[in-house]
Amino acid sequence: MADKKERIDASRRKLFTGAFNRLRGKQESETVVAETESALPALKKAEVAYRAGEYGSAVDHYRAFLAVETNNTEARFRLGRCLYKLEKYLQAKVEFERVLYLKRQDNDAFLFLGLTLCRLDRPQKAVALWRQFFDTSRMALQREVNVQLGLLEMGEDEAPSGVEIAMAIEAVLDRPA
Repeated sequence: MADKKERIDASRRKLFTGAFNRLRGKQESETVVAETESALPALKKAEVAYRAGEYGSAVDHYRAFLAVETNNTEARFRLGRCLYKLEKYLQAKVEFERVLYLKRQDNDAFLFLGLTLCRLDRPQKAVALWRQFFDTSRMALQREVNVQLGLLEMGEDEAPSGVEIAMAIEAVLDRPA
């Protein structure tokens, strides 16, 4: 547990940076905030590596950060995304499940846990998660998730494979907004 003087007022910082991010059109999840000063260097290194696409390095730094701040859902989600990009799907699944355990309603965690299950060839398990996914700010993504849900609900004989489903959704995710 961190000392009182080491703790950063994350709620105040989140309110301040969140307002500017909303003005710039960024989503709230684009910013990871540290609650303790001792964890800040690892978080900064993780964020730099993540933005540069150096996912292996980012994984190490996010893990170091999460060793101090275990309940930081934004960092845990980013760790899951890095693991997903590195095709370490079982580890990514664990991180997305932890995010949902800590934060019951997280659209992106629902989406990526479903994608991870598809990559693990368990697309039927993604159905319940994607039914909870709802994002009107990314209509193309919402539409593609709904299409894939429809294909999965038609039956296993006509449904595409989990990898094909994941690739279809990832294609929409990778498109610039």
